Parts: sequence; structure tokens; C-alpha cells
Amino acid sequence: MIKNFYIIRHGETDFNKIGRVQGRLDIPLNDIGMDQASELRNKIKNINIDIIFSSDLKRAISTAKIINQVFNKEIILTSLLKEVDFGDAEGKDRYEVRNIYKDLLNQIDDDKNENRHDISIPNGETRRQVKQRIDKFLFESDFKEFKNILLSSHGALMNTLTLFYSDKEIKFKNCDCLRFKLDTKNKRLFDFELL
Repeated sequence: MIKNFYIIRHGETDFNKIGRVQGRLDIPLNDIGMDQASELRNKIKNINIDIIFSSDLKRAISTAKIINQVFNKEIILTSLLKEVDFGDAEGKDRYEVRNIYKDLLNQIDDDKNENRHDISIPNGETRRQVKQRIDKFLFESDFKEFKNILLSSHGALMNTLTLFYSDKEIKFKNCDCLRFKLDTKNKRLFDFELL
């Protein structure tokens, strides 16, 4: 069966605004983030949605709730859609992180490095571990009869999804929405489109 997924990145937080790494830190939306979620709600209000799944972090939950004002569907929280664990980098300024972990990040970003998906910042998740979480959610969840599924999640998780399944890593802005299809029988993702 083919299912339609709409995965959204949460709205802006104060950490996004000042350039701090959030990861698993539970930072709420700021006023701009709430406005972004309202704008996205109006943009996608004519899409048919059967159910909503959200990361269990506040910023994703709040984004899902604002969008759900037009859909009035059940929101199911799951840690499988949680942001990438950035380990020792969480809470730090992005430029500081770039300087501290420059060599490590260069290895992760090097397309020619065969091991790049198995490297992480100390005490953080690798891209391969994030992919395993995504796979568990997409391929082991019981979506029942639901055909149109909205996911409220995070930028780095979405980057990982596109890197592994569409062969291109997309950098998502706050409240970007990516549509893709899942063939549940063949466990294949396809037809990616940024809305």
C-alpha cells in the first residue's frame, strides 16, 4: 500500500535564532516559531490528513498542535521522531562547535569517507543510528488504514531522511514541509517534494 507522508520541521526557537545547537534539549517555540506554524497551517490546510505523529520535544509538539487546529486529528507522540542527539555539542554556539569539532565534522561531511555515517560528536548519535530510528518508525509502525500522515519533527532528522532515501541532503528551514510516499510492501520511499 502507498502512504503519503508530510514531514515538517518545527517552528523557530530562541536557540535557532541565536545559533545554538539544540539536539535533545527541550527548547520551546518562540513567537516567530508560533507564527511560522500558523502560516504553514494555512498553507497546507487543504491537504487530507488522517493522523499526526510528533516528536516528543516541546517545539515539535507545539508546531503539531498549531497545525492540527485545521485538521482536528489525533496527535501521537514518539521518541523515534526526536531530533538527532548532538551529545557534547548541545547548548553550545554553532561556530564554537565548528571550531571544537572541526576535524570530526569534516570527516562526517566528506562524501568520499565511507565511514562518515558511523561518526558522531562525542556522546552523540551517528547518522546511521538516526536512520535506524527513522526505519523503525516508517517500517515497523502500524499505520493501519491511515493513508495521509503528518509528522512533526526536526531539521537534522529530516536531513538524514533525505540523505539516505533521496540521495541528496536537504537543509530544512523552520516550518518547511516535505512530502514523500512510502510503499509499505516494498519498504521504498519515493516522490520527494518540498511544499
